[in-house]
Amino acid sequence: MDSTVPRSTVPIPVAVTVASDKEPVECSGILKEYSHGFELGFSIKNDKFSVLHTAESTRVTAAGELSYDIQLMSGETSAVLETPFGKIRFSVKTLVRDIVRSENSLKILLKYILFSETAGEIERTVDIAARFLH
Repeated sequence: MDSTVPRSTVPIPVAVTVASDKEPVECSGILKEYSHGFELGFSIKNDKFSVLHTAESTRVTAAGELSYDIQLMSGETSAVLETPFGKIRFSVKTLVRDIVRSENSLKILLKYILFSETAGEIERTVDIAARFLH
């Protein structure tokens, strides 16, 4: 995490819903608000996820069966996806990076394209809703 972003003093417990191509997955998480953005952390089964957002970029990380660190911003970036079968390097092109914050919730909608010579082009959508439990 960027050490230049000050940490929040009070983490907020949240109920997280992650939309998927099958059914939504619900879990609990923690939202930490900073002066320049936020970090949302949650776990689904044995996998841990984090979304760190500032005005300049949104970083999505995962540790578990699949591990990755994807940075979404106005320019193209690159990322390495670690799978049980090996590592694949992708270029990353951001399509959508929408964050909507209300008094009691946070909505994150991210769309991006991963591209590699071996895997081709893969469009991904991340749709997360967090409801504050305070």
